Amino acid sequence: MATRETIQLVRRLLAPIARRVRLTVSRAVLDLINDTEGMQLVQVDLLSDELRSDVEHFQPYGFTSVPSQGAEGVYLSVGGDRSHGVVVCLADRANRKTGLQDGEVAVYHRDGAYALLDEDGHINLVTKTGSKTKLATGEGLGAFLSELHSAISGWTPVANDGGAALQTALTAWLALTPPGDS
Repeated sequence: MATRETIQLVRRLLAPIARRVRLTVSRAVLDLINDTEGMQLVQVDLLSDELRSDVEHFQPYGFTSVPSQGAEGVYLSVGGDRSHGVVVCLADRANRKTGLQDGEVAVYHRDGAYALLDEDGHINLVTKTGSKTKLATGEGLGAFLSELHSAISGWTPVANDGGAALQTALTAWLALTPPGDS
């Protein structure tokens, strides 16, 4: 059996390692962001009195954004070294688009505009004022483009009208076939 002194010695020897492991992952709150470099650099608050500057913010390939001050993220200490960290995700609970259905995907702006990919494969665009457009995809998009081609093919140019005849043909076609209707 281990003696009390042996247990205390083991605890004392493992304490620095245990602390390092506990501090490997932290919640971060965004203070500042620099989006001029190849990798975004952020300043984040970690623990109550711990501020980290010039921390790299890793984002998925092909996607980028500039989160608002106060966004929350995950700070990882590389190799357990608290002074060498990266932020792997920043989210903004105050502005996140909510109310999506199972499987839906949205790209949103803090001012309320968003694009939503719904279960039918449509792309729904909503402006910050609430104006909505549903873009057709797949077969609906093909039909939309075919009808557009027919409208343009049926147009007869009128000399010196500054494109008024084309505008009239397209306006008439759009009245019958709003963009995105499938």
